[in-house]
Amino acid sequence: MPPATTSPSPDDAAAAIVLDVVADLSPASGSVPASNTYLDGMRLANEEVNAAGGVTGRPLELVFHDSGGEITRARQALQDALVRGATALIYAGSGSVVSELRPQLATTGT
Repeated sequence: MPPATTSPSPDDAAAAIVLDVVADLSPASGSVPASNTYLDGMRLANEEVNAAGGVTGRPLELVFHDSGGEITRARQALQDALVRGATALIYAGSGSVVSELRPQLATTGT
Protein backbone atom coordinates (compact mmCIF):
# COMPACT_ATOMS: atom_id res chain seq x y z
CA MET A 1 0.00 0.00 0.00
CA PRO A 2 1.49 3.42 -0.93
CA PRO A 3 2.21 5.87 1.89
CA ALA A 4 -0.37 8.54 2.67
CA THR A 5 0.35 11.94 1.22
CA THR A 6 -0.80 15.43 2.07
CA SER A 7 0.09 16.88 -1.32
CA PRO A 8 -2.88 18.29 -3.20
CA SER A 9 -3.99 16.50 -6.32
CA PRO A 10 -3.56 18.42 -9.59
CA ASP A 11 -7.29 19.19 -9.55
CA ASP A 12 -7.14 20.53 -5.98
CA ALA A 13 -4.08 22.64 -6.75
CA ALA A 14 -5.86 24.36 -9.63
CA ALA A 15 -8.99 25.25 -7.64
CA ALA A 16 -9.01 28.91 -6.64
CA ILE A 17 -9.39 30.03 -3.05
CA VAL A 18 -12.27 32.47 -3.23
CA LEU A 19 -12.32 35.47 -0.91
CA ASP A 20 -15.65 37.29 -0.80
CA VAL A 21 -15.22 41.05 -0.28
CA VAL A 22 -18.24 43.05 0.87
CA ALA A 23 -17.62 46.79 0.62
CA ASP A 24 -19.09 50.04 -0.62
CA LEU A 25 -18.01 50.02 -4.25
CA SER A 26 -20.20 52.97 -5.19
CA PRO A 27 -18.46 56.35 -4.99
CA ALA A 28 -21.90 57.86 -5.61
CA SER A 29 -22.99 56.82 -2.11
CA GLY A 30 -20.60 59.44 -0.77
CA SER A 31 -19.13 57.20 1.91
CA VAL A 32 -16.08 56.09 -0.08
CA PRO A 33 -13.52 58.15 -1.95
CA ALA A 34 -13.81 57.72 -5.71
CA SER A 35 -10.36 56.10 -5.80
CA ASN A 36 -11.28 53.21 -3.44
CA THR A 37 -7.61 52.90 -2.52
CA TYR A 38 -8.23 50.07 -0.05
CA LEU A 39 -9.83 48.06 -2.86
CA ASP A 40 -6.87 48.84 -5.11
CA GLY A 41 -4.63 47.54 -2.32
CA MET A 42 -6.62 44.30 -2.12
CA ARG A 43 -6.36 43.82 -5.87
CA LEU A 44 -2.63 44.52 -5.86
CA ALA A 45 -2.01 42.10 -2.99
CA ASN A 46 -4.08 39.47 -4.78
CA GLU A 47 -2.01 39.92 -7.96
CA GLU A 48 1.24 39.65 -5.98
CA VAL A 49 0.15 36.48 -4.19
CA ASN A 50 -0.91 34.87 -7.46
CA ALA A 51 2.29 35.98 -9.24
CA ALA A 52 4.25 34.23 -6.49
CA GLY A 53 2.38 30.96 -7.04
CA GLY A 54 -0.75 31.51 -4.95
CA VAL A 55 -1.38 29.77 -1.64
CA THR A 56 -0.03 26.22 -1.68
CA GLY A 57 -0.20 26.38 -5.45
CA ARG A 58 -3.80 27.59 -5.53
CA PRO A 59 -4.66 31.03 -6.93
CA LEU A 60 -6.64 33.55 -4.93
CA GLU A 61 -9.78 35.02 -6.42
CA LEU A 62 -11.48 38.13 -5.04
CA VAL A 63 -15.24 38.32 -5.53
CA PHE A 64 -16.57 41.81 -4.80
CA HIS A 65 -20.08 42.53 -3.50
CA ASP A 66 -21.31 46.13 -3.42
CA SER A 67 -23.00 47.13 -0.17
CA GLY A 68 -23.71 50.59 -1.58
CA GLY A 69 -22.93 51.93 1.88
CA GLU A 70 -26.18 50.41 3.16
CA ILE A 71 -26.22 48.10 6.16
CA THR A 72 -29.13 46.04 4.81
CA ARG A 73 -27.30 45.38 1.52
CA ALA A 74 -24.10 44.52 3.40
CA ARG A 75 -25.97 42.12 5.68
CA GLN A 76 -27.59 40.42 2.67
CA ALA A 77 -24.27 40.12 0.79
CA LEU A 78 -22.59 38.56 3.84
CA GLN A 79 -25.45 36.12 4.37
CA ASP A 80 -25.44 35.18 0.67
CA ALA A 81 -21.69 34.52 0.80
CA LEU A 82 -22.13 32.30 3.87
CA VAL A 83 -24.93 30.33 2.22
CA ARG A 84 -22.70 29.77 -0.84
CA GLY A 85 -20.00 28.40 1.47
CA ALA A 86 -17.53 31.27 1.39
CA THR A 87 -13.97 30.25 2.21
CA ALA A 88 -13.26 33.64 3.75
CA LEU A 89 -14.93 37.01 4.01
CA ILE A 90 -13.45 40.47 3.95
CA TYR A 91 -15.90 43.09 5.14
CA ALA A 92 -15.35 46.84 5.04
CA GLY A 93 -18.24 48.56 6.73
CA SER A 94 -20.27 48.95 9.89
CA GLY A 95 -19.21 46.67 12.73
CA SER A 96 -22.83 46.24 13.76
CA VAL A 97 -23.41 43.96 10.77
CA VAL A 98 -20.52 41.69 11.76
CA SER A 99 -21.69 41.63 15.38
CA GLU A 100 -25.15 40.57 14.24
CA LEU A 101 -23.75 37.77 12.04
CA ARG A 102 -21.03 36.63 14.47
CA PRO A 103 -22.92 33.45 15.56
CA GLN A 104 -23.43 32.43 11.92
CA LEU A 105 -19.79 33.23 11.10
CA ALA A 106 -18.61 31.11 14.05
CA THR A 107 -20.83 28.19 13.07
CA THR A 108 -19.50 28.11 9.52
CA GLY A 109 -15.88 28.63 10.58
CA THR A 110 -15.59 31.55 8.16
